[in-house]
Amino acid sequence: MFLPTVWLAFLGAAIASAGAGSDPSKLIIAAFDVMALPVLLVLLHGPVATNIVVIYSAALSSLTLDLRLPRWIISVISGVIACAILYAFLQSGDFAHAFDNFMVALIVWISPWAGVTLTDFYLVRRGRIDVATLYAAPDRDGSVNWPGLIAFAVGLVAAWAFQMGTIAAMQGPLALATGGLDLSWLAGMGVAGASYLMLHRLFGRPFASGNYLRSADAASVDAAPTSLSQV
Repeated sequence: MFLPTVWLAFLGAAIASAGAGSDPSKLIIAAFDVMALPVLLVLLHGPVATNIVVIYSAALSSLTLDLRLPRWIISVISGVIACAILYAFLQSGDFAHAFDNFMVALIVWISPWAGVTLTDFYLVRRGRIDVATLYAAPDRDGSVNWPGLIAFAVGLVAAWAFQMGTIAAMQGPLALATGGLDLSWLAGMGVAGASYLMLHRLFGRPFASGNYLRSADAASVDAAPTSLSQV
């Protein structure tokens, strides 16, 4: 999945640098001539391959919300939502502007989420996975990781402060003070990760002992995919 995505990005940058216009199809025809049709088919494979993983991940993520629905139903719902968002982009007056705003919004929350997740797995849990807890029924009284949520909120503020988007409300004070320097991804990830590590040491719940597996050994657990498909 990684290869077609990166290849597509490099190809787009290389073709756009030729300065032959702004229409993607015309750029490909100008660059490849008689090979334009095979290249377009290969380009089509890139988004398809990428979105297969995205929809599959959405179905698995729904398990964390206790949605007891068949995976195919979640996949269909995800596809409908994606088509609606794409239609809204295509109907907007300026597609590039609307897409840029969408990507800005993603960076602001993805970077602190990544900071909390990486810190939790590598520094707090030391790369250990409690397999039994993954499949246990949710604890309604104590299953919320408040240090993680608080650190995520702090990281959101930090990412916004260093954000320099096209929307005025998304232009943070620190980004404006540094002449438009956008370090939202770094600030959000770093602040969220550091905050989570500190908050967890202060009042975080100790993780229950169980059947821990190292991340390198988790792939050898054959029962996990079967259990996920049965939820």
